[in-house]
Amino acid sequence: MNLHKLASMAVKPALDAPGTAVMWTDPYISRRLLDFHLKPDVDAASRRPESIARTIDWILSHSGASPCDILDLGCGPGLYTQRLAEAGHRLTGVDFSENSLEYAKACALKENLSITYLKKNYLELEFENCFDLVMIIYTDLCVLSPADRNRFMQNVWRALRPGGLFLFDATNTLHLEEKVLSDSWEVSLQDGFWRQGPYVALTRGYLYKEENTLLEQRLVLEPDGSTASYHFWHHCYDTAEMQKILGNQGFAVIQTRNDILPPGHYWTGENIQFYAARKVASRT
Repeated sequence: MNLHKLASMAVKPALDAPGTAVMWTDPYISRRLLDFHLKPDVDAASRRPESIARTIDWILSHSGASPCDILDLGCGPGLYTQRLAEAGHRLTGVDFSENSLEYAKACALKENLSITYLKKNYLELEFENCFDLVMIIYTDLCVLSPADRNRFMQNVWRALRPGGLFLFDATNTLHLEEKVLSDSWEVSLQDGFWRQGPYVALTRGYLYKEENTLLEQRLVLEPDGSTASYHFWHHCYDTAEMQKILGNQGFAVIQTRNDILPPGHYWTGENIQFYAARKVASRT
């Protein structure tokens, strides 16, 4: 093990600096991640069934009674797309995890639901005036740097028809200090979440207080001495800041709520703000 290399990787990174590896597209990790999507008793990868049901009810309260075209970004295994399709809407789901999309397609086929699934990075969307409603759920917007967030919102704006709705949730700035992940380490001698075979995983959390940003840094060490770093950034927003951001990107906020999810810990309940924003005529 190269301790000098490890020490250099374990320092506080620059804001929004990427890690050396990506979890979502790793062939092995993405299979394990799908298992967590489908676990009904944890809020990892996807939320618990009660939270999903409450979120679906909120989405349907904005979709209207007539069938509409809905784009679900970061759709994962289709836990939301399937329910919205069952309610009579026309769904398109976008994700770049092949395992999750294959599961979603199989479920749609089994339930005889006509849902379009696309393997694509949502930062590279090319839709124009195609959808009545665009959604991104499970605070996925928070993982984006400010530059990528603005690019993403521009893509959403283009994808929506005039007057269309953008629905999403974001972590607010309540209890930021308590949300910082504690140091921990994991030793796996067999297949675990991060690797097929033995590994050691070291985890550390950081707070970038002025930017209201959290980082979960995970270093994975393998027996051959190789080390990979995974950076999970999480930008938190107060309501006034998010309303300003949306206004600059051509959206008018029509509703914001922090009572959609049940309480329980610092990553649910009042800590998660839901936004409904309407596309307006132009961006500033």
